[in-house]
Amino acid sequence: MSQEFNPLEEDRAWMQKGHACIVTDNMEKLRRNWKNYLGIDLTPNWTMDGPAVVRGENRGNCKALIAFADIGDLRVEFIQPVEGGTQEWEFIRKNGNGIHHIDPNFPRFKTLDDRVKEWERRGIKLLQIDEKNRWAYTDTQQLLGAIIELH
Repeated sequence: MSQEFNPLEEDRAWMQKGHACIVTDNMEKLRRNWKNYLGIDLTPNWTMDGPAVVRGENRGNCKALIAFADIGDLRVEFIQPVEGGTQEWEFIRKNGNGIHHIDPNFPRFKTLDDRVKEWERRGIKLLQIDEKNRWAYTDTQQLLGAIIELH
C-alpha cells in the first residue's frame, strides 16, 4: 500500500511536532490492528530510502515504510524496515515490535549538525544517521529510557 504521500512535502507541520515511534515487521497488520482495536487510521505508507550509517559503519542503501497517526496532541510514527541493516531491524530482532524512539523536536538548535555536535559534546554517541533525509538516532536507551531522534 505504498502511495505518493510524503509528509516532508505535504505536511511540513509534522516536523514542528515531536513524536513517538513504533517499529514493526508488518505495517499492514499493525494498520489493521490500530483501526480494529483503537478506531485510529494511519496515513498512507510513505517510502523513505537512503544510505544508513549505524554505529559508524556504512550499511549501504536502506528502505523503510513510514506512516503516521495523530492521537490528540501526540503524533505517532510507524516504521517498517524493508531493506538494509538499519537500527530499526536490530531493535525488532532484539525486542520485537514496539516503541523505538522519541523525537522531542528540540527548537533551540538550528540544524541537525548543531544537534549532533551538542549531543556528542555531552558524550552521547549516535546509533544511526541518515545524512540524505537529515535525521539521527542517539544511543540514549540506558540514560533516558528511550532512543532520542534528532532532526
